Amino acid sequence: MTVICKGETVAADSPAGKYLKDDGSWSTPAGGMTYVNRGDPSDWDFTVSNFTRDDTWRDLDLSSIVPAGAVAVTLSCVIKANATGKYVIFRKKGNTNLVNVLREETLVANLDHYFMGIVFCDTNRIIQYRVISTAVGTLNVCVGGWFI
Repeated sequence: MTVICKGETVAADSPAGKYLKDDGSWSTPAGGMTYVNRGDPSDWDFTVSNFTRDDTWRDLDLSSIVPAGAVAVTLSCVIKANATGKYVIFRKKGNTNLVNVLREETLVANLDHYFMGIVFCDTNRIIQYRVISTAVGTLNVCVGGWFI
């Protein structure tokens, strides 16, 4: 896997899945997978008002942030609830099991719980989320990068 820091090594018009070699040519990394670091966003991409908090699986469209061809994203998140045991779960759209998911639960009430992880996305760059309850008063999510 090759790691590319957006704005440092690769021009914005770099071909998907390619990295820039020292001689100025584009190459595909061994294994064909590239991680693109999004850089330094100035704010959260999604806040609690973007999420329906009803313990039901919902779609979260990342296509305005993540380019076509991405297969997974990294998420940096914070959750806070006025009670313990409240959670958010992220998964690839279409998955039905709770094994390959990103989950965080409030262990202490009224305390920010920071977490990050990798979530696979579908070809339309959509993932799914599930927020257990309206007791979750803070839920902020930032896309940190993606795998192409």
